[in-house]
Amino acid sequence: MEPELRQRAPFIGWPRQWMQPEYGFIWVVDAPGAIVSQCAHDHASIVGVEALHDVLDEIIALGFLAEHEGTVIIHDWRTIKTIEPGAREAWAKRSARPGKPLQNVGTSYLAVAAGSIMRMTIQAGALAVQLATGQPPIKVIDDPAVPLAAHGIHAPPRDSWRRIRAR
Repeated sequence: MEPELRQRAPFIGWPRQWMQPEYGFIWVVDAPGAIVSQCAHDHASIVGVEALHDVLDEIIALGFLAEHEGTVIIHDWRTIKTIEPGAREAWAKRSARPGKPLQNVGTSYLAVAAGSIMRMTIQAGALAVQLATGQPPIKVIDDPAVPLAAHGIHAPPRDSWRRIRAR
C-alpha cells in the first residue's frame, strides 16, 4: 500500500488542486499568476517527471500562462535525495514544448535541500531547461517561502481550480 502523500511547510493547509501520486502536489494561483509544486518523494523518477509535466501541459492548455504574463513558477524539491538515470533528460525533453509557452514565465525557482549534493545536479538540469524553453534563468534556492513572500503568493481559494478548469 502506498503511503499517503502529505503537504509540507509552507504548503500545509493549501487546498489540493492537483495531486499526482508519482510526484506530489501542484497549484495555480490567479493573483499574481503562479504555478507552484511540491514533490512528495525522496527519489526523482521519470514517472514523477512525466506526472508533473502532464499537469503542466493541462495548465498550459487551459490558457493559464497566456492569461498571466510573467507567471512565477516555484518547484519545491527539498525532499529529493536521489535522481533516477534519465529523469533530468526527461525533464528537459518535456520542457521543450512546441511554441515555447514557457517564454511567458517571469521567474522560476527550484527549492532544494541546502548543502545537498543534488544541488549541483539540479542546477545543471535547470540550465538545460532554460536553454530548451527560452525562459529566464531558473533560480535555485533553499526555501520556497522566500519567493512566495517576495511575490505575494498565498494559498489559492478552495474552489479556484474549478474556475481555472472551467475556462
